[in-house]
Amino acid sequence: MVIAHRCPCLKSQLVPLCHVPIPISARDPMAKAFNGPLSHPIVTIVQRMHHDPNLTKVVDLFKQLDAANIRRQAKETGIGMFSTRIYIMEDLARDVLLDHIDQSSILPELSETTSDVDILRAFRILMEGATLIYALARPSVNDFFLLHGVTACFSLRQILECLPERAQQLEALRTFCVGLLGAVVAQDLPVMSSIEWPDQTSLPSWDAITAAVIAQDDEHVIKVVFSCRDTEHEFGKEVCGVLLYQAVAAWCAGLCPWPV
Repeated sequence: MVIAHRCPCLKSQLVPLCHVPIPISARDPMAKAFNGPLSHPIVTIVQRMHHDPNLTKVVDLFKQLDAANIRRQAKETGIGMFSTRIYIMEDLARDVLLDHIDQSSILPELSETTSDVDILRAFRILMEGATLIYALARPSVNDFFLLHGVTACFSLRQILECLPERAQQLEALRTFCVGLLGAVVAQDLPVMSSIEWPDQTSLPSWDAITAAVIAQDDEHVIKVVFSCRDTEHEFGKEVCGVLLYQAVAAWCAGLCPWPV
């Protein structure tokens, strides 16, 4: 699904990927720090999307549609309200999102014109971005649909291992990136807010986090924690100077309150 060129519907990209089996082991030798979470390349693209009239018009359209009509359409198609928004976004804004990726000088790894791609580094940046979007999106917190961006991106890592050609891997990353940004649009372009991040002394251990989610038996929370734990193990604790993965896992497990 995720590697199909110009995938006909972005709704299929996030949830199915969450069920791909996981074990991985590799390390990115090109670790790079950015100046704070809001300066991360993916987060910066989302911030710029707020100033794109082509995308704000889509969000305005969502707000103008009568909720009953959306529910009726969702009931008739059997795909739900979020997926209905994704269908609308797919028709109106997919090419706009691709332009944001291709024209971004801060994320050349996913540009269509890129020929020499460090696939692992590109994945790391995308995984960081998906997790940061989930953590920073406001006014809501712990958004159920943006949660799937984290777990689906982690599962994308397994698919990349199975693709024999770098061009296929790049297309998979680009297509997923469009799906992730499309989910942000479908959720009314939430603002990426600055928050207070916990330090190591205020976070529970990974053992405590793991025990808590096992006790909850919530498959979505378990997958977020698993994705965060293994990504941190592979790429390191800090992202943009914060303990991104451990903090998100602790929030998801309910061991620390979500920052507001």
